[in-house]
Amino acid sequence: MLFNETRLSVVLDFDGCTSTEEAQNRLIAHLIGLVKSSPNVTGLDISIGSTRGLSFYQDFHSSYLHATQHKRPHASCAALGLEFMSKLELGFKNENPGISIAFDPLLIGDVLNYLPVGRSFQLMSIYKNAYADWSEGKVNISLGRGEGSLMDLWVRPNLEGGVSYSADNIFCNDEYKILLMYMQMHYKAQQNPGEKFVLDFYDDRVDILGAIHDFYSVHPELIPSNCCLRINQFYVENYYDAQYVPQEPRVVVGEGGVNQFFDKSVRAVVRQHNKKADVTCLSKAEQQQKELALMQDCILAVHHAPALELSTFGLGVFKRSATSSNLAGSDKENNPEPKKSKIT
Repeated sequence: MLFNETRLSVVLDFDGCTSTEEAQNRLIAHLIGLVKSSPNVTGLDISIGSTRGLSFYQDFHSSYLHATQHKRPHASCAALGLEFMSKLELGFKNENPGISIAFDPLLIGDVLNYLPVGRSFQLMSIYKNAYADWSEGKVNISLGRGEGSLMDLWVRPNLEGGVSYSADNIFCNDEYKILLMYMQMHYKAQQNPGEKFVLDFYDDRVDILGAIHDFYSVHPELIPSNCCLRINQFYVENYYDAQYVPQEPRVVVGEGGVNQFFDKSVRAVVRQHNKKADVTCLSKAEQQQKELALMQDCILAVHHAPALELSTFGLGVFKRSATSSNLAGSDKENNPEPKKSKIT
């Protein structure tokens, strides 16, 4: 055991880790074995670590591409998450009934769009039966039940208390999940005040895993000191055409403080990244590396900026919500909240 922790926080990629029955079964067996080898652990907290979590538009876009390229059923991140959780709970009930399983629905779309924790996941659950078609280089998504354009719903969430939000808060090119992991580590550190915990991140792509390890191993001050980040490769053999070489888990122990305003910082990073991004006339590989380097620079700049100086990133004075479950509100003096709409 890295720490004397009693719960493990597990953040899962979905397309390569849980979107087939074989992948789900193997991952569940792995997690059961991991807990059995950790006698102090009494529970698991499961979160989604996918770029699908930007919005349900991105979710269905990715789902369609995934289904087309890999001949898998079209399914939303929410549908996959709920299916996997049901199987995971059953697996532990049969093999290790004393372990409690909890699902944390926070997605980066909640943070970027001033939504309460779980709202983006709820939207994905509601529209999990949507379908998409590919034409003229774009994914066209519709509900198939006459409710209107999913793009419209993406801009105007169809939920009680939902808000319209501006485009600069939506798009986030975080392909290597550097920002996503920053969000998860500080969010979970807030959920575990004063307690040390291990955050296990699973992904099938070695380039993503390598980018996360290389960045945070050089900058452990970005990780809360009560968090140990463990980076794990998980994939189903022959699932993708690329030949992956299995890697042992890599560990980075945090040396920094907890960013109590991580949600504000995440939005500041995205705004800075989007302002500076320029990938014109670059090859795909060059574009990816430039985007990655820019994302890393923006995280460092925002994280190390004194709280009162975050206004230099286009943000106003921040007042944290009293409830940790609500990430809405806060930094919008210079970015006022759009008019709320109530749609039943």
